[in-house]
Amino acid sequence: MIELRNGKLKIDSKRSALEILLDLSIVAMLTVLFAFNFRFGERNYIYHAALISVVGLTFFVRILGRPSISIKLPTIWYGIFVLLCVVSSLWAAYNVSYTLHYIPRMLQVMLFCYCVTLYIETREDFERFTALFTAAVMIMIFSIFVRTPYSMWFSGFFGRIGYENVTGNNINTIAYICVVAVAISFCKAYYYKKRAYYLCTAFELLYIVLSSSRKALLIVAFLLFTMLIFYVNKRFYLLRLVLMALAVVGIGIAFLKVPALYNAAGFRLEKMLNYLVGNDASADGSLTLRKGLAEISSQIFYSHPIIGIGLGNNTYQIEQIYGLSVYAHNNYLELASGLGVVGLITYYWYYIYLLIGLGRRAYRGERLCVTMFLLLAATAVGETTLISYYDYNVQIMLTLCFCAMKLKDEKKKTYMNLE
Repeated sequence: MIELRNGKLKIDSKRSALEILLDLSIVAMLTVLFAFNFRFGERNYIYHAALISVVGLTFFVRILGRPSISIKLPTIWYGIFVLLCVVSSLWAAYNVSYTLHYIPRMLQVMLFCYCVTLYIETREDFERFTALFTAAVMIMIFSIFVRTPYSMWFSGFFGRIGYENVTGNNINTIAYICVVAVAISFCKAYYYKKRAYYLCTAFELLYIVLSSSRKALLIVAFLLFTMLIFYVNKRFYLLRLVLMALAVVGIGIAFLKVPALYNAAGFRLEKMLNYLVGNDASADGSLTLRKGLAEISSQIFYSHPIIGIGLGNNTYQIEQIYGLSVYAHNNYLELASGLGVVGLITYYWYYIYLLIGLGRRAYRGERLCVTMFLLLAATAVGETTLISYYDYNVQIMLTLCFCAMKLKDEKKKTYMNLE
């Protein structure tokens, strides 16, 4: 088991050489995925080598440890969804290539997440995998600081030089990775008393602020606030709630008044507020564009509500109107326009299943399940502004939610127990 405690990284020597190699392969895979995605061209050989290594070692470890290998619900659900996406090419209204573009990526995502379900069987396995995930995120953040000139650290959209992102990933994608990492790190530090993870949380929050990602800022603020609220067994609970409310107000003012914070993220929050409060379309061009993309996809859904016009084919109409070959920036509308009601049900029933399962265990006082429930709920809301159906990071998060839901009950429940 790999554990970060009191500033020291401890490795359980009871694990076999193959298991340790698998752990290292997972860190390598996640690091390449997060920090060096397509940095070596479209054929990222290091990424593919890491993926093959993870898959191969996972099966070797499982076959040596247990002859039978099961296919669990996350793989079945996502496999059916991928199949529907492929079949939608039969009724693609404009271009089959739009539909099939992300299928190879989705198959890779499914394969890796399947390996995660095989890897995590016990609470110790979950702890180890999330430690590996956190390590990869820390490497990613460090690499971004190294590769970004100091003069650009506080100028907004940290990690972007000109029109190029140093990681090969979209800034919002990296920020969401850090949101998941914050949930994991803060849970370990605050609920499980592994205080060294506070340092990880601080670096993850720092990147989110410097990234200028509004959705990540709002999601992580919701996460931390609700995680603190639900921990009612702490002393001076009401006083802590008042202090948290004051802290939120203070942080909001700081983003608007402190030059470094304003340049990093405050200016985007100000534009968003002006757009929402003043209903001024010119206040935020990004939100105005997203609204237009959403309207196009909505109209497609109204015209083809059952099975849509084929996954990704809304891109054609968007390109005709805006001259941009982009998606809807809204996972619900992207699936609704491409796959109709059939696609929405096929994809989102699994979210409902996880929310119900995690919610029941959270109701019984399970700390980990409350954390994953809040993360999933925040992500589900956030998907009104992002595309997740082919995204590695969201699918890994969903897999972790499933694994957390299936773990044995905690012996000690210091969380809110509503029973």
